[in-house]
Amino acid sequence: MSWKLPQTACLAALLATTLSGAGAMAQTSDEDLAKQTQNPIANLISVPLQNNYECCIGPDGGARDVLNIQPVVPIPVGGGLTMIVRTILPVIYQDRTSPTNGAHLGVGDVTQSSFSPRRR
Repeated sequence: MSWKLPQTACLAALLATTLSGAGAMAQTSDEDLAKQTQNPIANLISVPLQNNYECCIGPDGGARDVLNIQPVVPIPVGGGLTMIVRTILPVIYQDRTSPTNGAHLGVGDVTQSSFSPRRR
């Protein structure tokens, strides 16, 4: 099984997200952007990626790779409130983790959370 298709799809989605926000970023100074990236409730969409690789799993010395795609999206609700939605989408590839298994690619359990912080 090849990793090329999922990697290409992930990179295309990441590129589209980056380019869609490029116009808004062009109007923001570097200093303002630096401050907003440090503020967890800023009006910025972010898409952090976390990759975890595990080797030598099972009797055949298989491997597992988990790519967590973690978009954080602020949504204005009204009345000065913003709801922040965070999703964790694990994309899992594993190979030879047991004697009867070959390579498998799939999506793990999706975790969805949201909160609306009070601004002071």
